Amino acid sequence: MIMKPACRIGAALLAACTWACSEKAPEGGVPLPPAYPRIAAYPQKYAPVDSFPANWEANAECRTTVDHGRDRAVFASTDYAAYRGKLMVTFTPVDDNNHLDKVIDNRLERMSLNTGGHQSELTTFETSAGFNAKILITRVSSPTPVQFLAEDGRRVVSGALMLDTAPTSADSIAPVIETVRRDIIHALTHLR
Repeated sequence: MIMKPACRIGAALLAACTWACSEKAPEGGVPLPPAYPRIAAYPQKYAPVDSFPANWEANAECRTTVDHGRDRAVFASTDYAAYRGKLMVTFTPVDDNNHLDKVIDNRLERMSLNTGGHQSELTTFETSAGFNAKILITRVSSPTPVQFLAEDGRRVVSGALMLDTAPTSADSIAPVIETVRRDIIHALTHLR
């Protein structure tokens, strides 16, 4: 039998494909192309912040500084260097319900303004120590993607993660939001 040149090429390809398909695939399969690197989460290790009231605990892998302001206010700044941001926390003691309402209204207004009008997720809960807590997450390009407020009628603890630059995509900020949210929930549930 005489084969035409096109048939010979087709027969050769068919034989090669049959041989290639019959070969066993290497262990582990074909490696996937590398993905964009994800920002690593800080570990879940916490330590009390010295000279900060209400037993505030911060991520032990971050450097935290404390300053004392007027009217007995105390400020803590926890540096999340890998995220190029700081968690700014304010402790405000209150003397009466009128003062409490003013402080809470001020903080809620600030949280609303910080969202930039973007859709945000609000989580509310009460801690075992009697703090009413709110965590506000803004998952779009925002320099303050995580904010919180907690009060027990005598004290207000509030704050926000402040990033040096707002991320451009939701997936690049997701690990940062989840880590800081986790750390804030830990701190709020350990308030005393």
